[in-house]
Amino acid sequence: MDGVKSFFRMALTEYKKALSVYLLDGFVTEHVEINKQISHLYKKFGYLENEPGRQALMLLKRRELVQPLVDGISPKHYVGLWRVTHFIFECKIGTHD
Repeated sequence: MDGVKSFFRMALTEYKKALSVYLLDGFVTEHVEINKQISHLYKKFGYLENEPGRQALMLLKRRELVQPLVDGISPKHYVGLWRVTHFIFECKIGTHD
């Protein structure tokens, strides 16, 4: 499990670097895609956690990650991206797919 945790931390660090370059203001599509990848990373790592409390933290981190996208993306200008983020937030995260 230590190797998985190490990989998780490394991947999360690299994704955060990418988010610092691809800001929501100016790179909406790229920013949303990177956040989707981070959400997926938390999802997969959450499945490997044995403690229910840690699993709940992974779910909470996914919600915290997607919420600003749901609130910050204009459904008028980015219909497809807004639907994707809304779907992730409401359906996938809400039901702990």
